[in-house]
Amino acid sequence: MIADPATTVHLPGRVSFEQGAPLMCAGATVWGALQKLKPDVQPGETVAIVGIGGLGQLGIQFAKAMGYKTVAIDNRSEGRRLATEVSSNLKPDLVVDSSASDASNKILNFTAGEGLAGIVVCTDSIAANTWSLQQLGNGGVMVPVGLPKDKWQFDTEPIVFRELTIRGVYVAGREQVEEMLKIVAEHNIASHVTTIPFDQIPSLVAKYTDPAMKGRLRVLIVTANIKAYIMSVFFDSPLSDDAIPEGEAELLLANIGITEGLSIRESGEYRQLLAAVHDVAEHVLALPDYTARANTERYPRKNIIRPSPEDQDYGAAWAHKFSIKGNPRGTLLKGKTVCLKDNIAVAGVPQFFGTDAIPAWTSGADATVVTRALEAGADIVGTTICENFCNSTSSYTSAQGTVHNPYAEGYSAGGSTSGGSALVGGGLVDIAIGADQGGSIRVPSSFCGCVGLKPTHGLVPYTGISSSDAINDHAGPIARNVRDVAVCLDAISGRDDYDDRTLGAPLYGSTTFSKSLRSSVEGFKIGILIEGFEHRLVDPLVKQTVLDASYAFQNLGAKVEEVSLPLHLEGPAIWTIQARIAGTLGLMGFAHGRRGLFSTEYEAARQPWTSASFQKLFPSTKNTMINGLSLMKSYPGLYAKTMNIAQQIRDSYEKLFQEYDLIVMPTTPFVAPSNIEWKQGDSPMAALKPSMGITINTAIFDVTGHPAMSLPVGFAPSSEDPNVRLPVGMQLVGGLWQEQKILDAALAWETANQWRTIGTQNAEIQKLPVKL
Repeated sequence: MIADPATTVHLPGRVSFEQGAPLMCAGATVWGALQKLKPDVQPGETVAIVGIGGLGQLGIQFAKAMGYKTVAIDNRSEGRRLATEVSSNLKPDLVVDSSASDASNKILNFTAGEGLAGIVVCTDSIAANTWSLQQLGNGGVMVPVGLPKDKWQFDTEPIVFRELTIRGVYVAGREQVEEMLKIVAEHNIASHVTTIPFDQIPSLVAKYTDPAMKGRLRVLIVTANIKAYIMSVFFDSPLSDDAIPEGEAELLLANIGITEGLSIRESGEYRQLLAAVHDVAEHVLALPDYTARANTERYPRKNIIRPSPEDQDYGAAWAHKFSIKGNPRGTLLKGKTVCLKDNIAVAGVPQFFGTDAIPAWTSGADATVVTRALEAGADIVGTTICENFCNSTSSYTSAQGTVHNPYAEGYSAGGSTSGGSALVGGGLVDIAIGADQGGSIRVPSSFCGCVGLKPTHGLVPYTGISSSDAINDHAGPIARNVRDVAVCLDAISGRDDYDDRTLGAPLYGSTTFSKSLRSSVEGFKIGILIEGFEHRLVDPLVKQTVLDASYAFQNLGAKVEEVSLPLHLEGPAIWTIQARIAGTLGLMGFAHGRRGLFSTEYEAARQPWTSASFQKLFPSTKNTMINGLSLMKSYPGLYAKTMNIAQQIRDSYEKLFQEYDLIVMPTTPFVAPSNIEWKQGDSPMAALKPSMGITINTAIFDVTGHPAMSLPVGFAPSSEDPNVRLPVGMQLVGGLWQEQKILDAALAWETANQWRTIGTQNAEIQKLPVKL
């Protein structure tokens, strides 16, 4: 397309193409007419615009922006109403019905008897032009814009005796239009535009001559492909305004407490903009999805089954059993069996995510950790139960069944990586890969006697794993010994181009945690975190067991001393606000702000929420959503303050780690509580109480991102039955990216101590019988 530079202007960024069309026609005309009032009519004097249609509505706004007192005149109620449908700072000072008997008196009264200084007539009515001339005061200027079919008829008497001037106008020049556009952008001047599609051109004349017609007509002449392009770039040209009901913009704003945010004129335009952005959404949804497809030819999935109750272990630990043989040339995980938490995508295997509120979905892609485990030689044997939307540290909240502790039937395996921890702790599987947003690797590891590591945020990719919030998403290994944790960490860690959480991580394949592993803490300085032990919820026997384990590092060459960090006690509050708000956004499909690949299968299965699906949720998930909605409504700035305090805690820990290699504390304040039998309709509080307080020492490190491991260090009796003895976990926490120190210290302690003999008091510790 070629345009003459002499007649081409650039639209300011704040002026849409939709508004540009009437501005280049009606706008330029009436702007040029107003310029003809100069220099006779000065700012502060009174100017009238007669005939309020497309030209007149713009004329009123221009006149106000130029500093004139402005009178809008029309004998139609539609025109007079249109005159007021402008921004509040551009409304006319006086609106007059020219057919009223007192119209002239109103103008005289408004001008203190002087009459109008200037008048622009935006109609071709001879009668209107004749009447308009009579309203001018001495020395007044009239600019007629309309072109009547017959000749104008003006009374010569007022022209002569009042020394009136009538000036013709044709069109504004380029410089004048550029000046006009600056005023338009500065004052937010706009036309009322009605758009009609090309195929409705035959109705154009009827629409234009309709007395109810307001503003300007615009004909949309584009093909579907061009239309899609314009719509996607400028968001102002919907395929159909009817896609959005009238009043939708007001309804959306009312949901956030804004009830008078839009004028009548604005409403229609925002409805049009809504329709345009919905067109964009539909266009994006229609595009082919982009995924990292699984290599099922190299790694075929065999014998995928949903186990019957007879084929289950530890209650209902398995989500699906199957077999995927790993790379025969892999070394790190060769000969190891691996299970996966049921929020980790395995292509071709349905996922439950611990719920029946939404249907199971099946991914076409493998999570990055799955691909890497297979490449390292692991044999993946199944997915394991996780708790309801991963929203609990108990093991009875999954819709697929309750998971029992491998050391005591009826007791919690912990959550939300409940099934995997039970299977590893019970000896059925070598390694589980879990996910941790508040303690979901470390808590079940502590309860089930496993070694569970939540790495530094971003060390292990999260691509293909259902997210709570990208801030606290962590994936990591659970095993029965430290060496297996180290080799699994080498296998699955490292940068992933599909996950921007990993931008600070070392390159995939470059870590040497297992090769560098040494059973020594010689020269280490280890802090016993007072606040982690002295919380009122910490069971005295758990406290003593972990204290004894902590001081055992002295025998291995480390310096051990108490250390205090009072901000640690703010951890539960900070995590609660962050997790409730972000978790709600995730549950509702509103999570955003990250680059990567996401599960559209999961999103499609989850949305939209209905009363029926919400009712099926476990109380912990319902509570997250209710809490989050309330917090966002009542405390709209709270999340920002929360994350500021989280950063303060992170910085405080990092300062602490400049002096100490590690800090230690109990992973959980007590050993595994008993599972409860809960069904829909029972008390929500009863469902939540067994989990309350479990994450007082774990959740904060999900927010700060520090690496933390639960290491089994003995047994302690259940507070519900002293004859039942259950594992105790010690949490080792290190500085960011300092996994090697944690692994070395854990291996040193594990090598020097037989944890299964600690706290037994000669009692026989037995695991539940399993079906092999």
